[in-house]
Amino acid sequence: MSATSEQGTGGTRQAVRPDGGLVLFRVAGVPVLLAPSWWIGSLIVVVLYAPLVGRLLPDASTVTSWLLAGAFALLLGLSVLAHELGHCLVALRLGIPVRRLRLFLLGGLSEVARTPKRPGQEGLVAAAGPVVSLLLGAFCGLLMFAVPPDGAVWLLVAECAVANLAVGVFNLLPGLPLDGGRLVRAGVWAATGIRS
Repeated sequence: MSATSEQGTGGTRQAVRPDGGLVLFRVAGVPVLLAPSWWIGSLIVVVLYAPLVGRLLPDASTVTSWLLAGAFALLLGLSVLAHELGHCLVALRLGIPVRRLRLFLLGGLSEVARTPKRPGQEGLVAAAGPVVSLLLGAFCGLLMFAVPPDGAVWLLVAECAVANLAVGVFNLLPGLPLDGGRLVRAGVWAATGIRS
């Protein structure tokens, strides 16, 4: 049995991996997979967020609250994808092969084919994701000033800003496997010459 099986009709083909991940598309040859558990995480976000939308936008109907919660779950998934693409594209630019990028229940993961050869490479790849998240958060934060502050669009932009800033800051915490832990490891490696 092959590692992937191709399914599709006509000119559209989607590869389904044995682990159940669906290949959404490829970036520079790297498959971007959506694991079945991503849907569970998104459903949890929708269920938790819909009542909050109802409280924050009292004039919104129940259907609107659920649609906005679904839109937020999708924006959150796209934010995680952007974070992981930051890692992926910097790794590829540095000549580090990337096996796949996977979105799943707890977030995302860029799987590199080998460890970086130098501490600077490790640091750049680790920093790329949080930099993307923080820039997206800052952009959405600025966008909040351009959108009327009492509607659904403002709420989504605000939540996108908060979510991206939270993802960026959380990932900078100095513990492995977080990006901050990888930055600390790169710093120790640079200082001692020993990759631990």
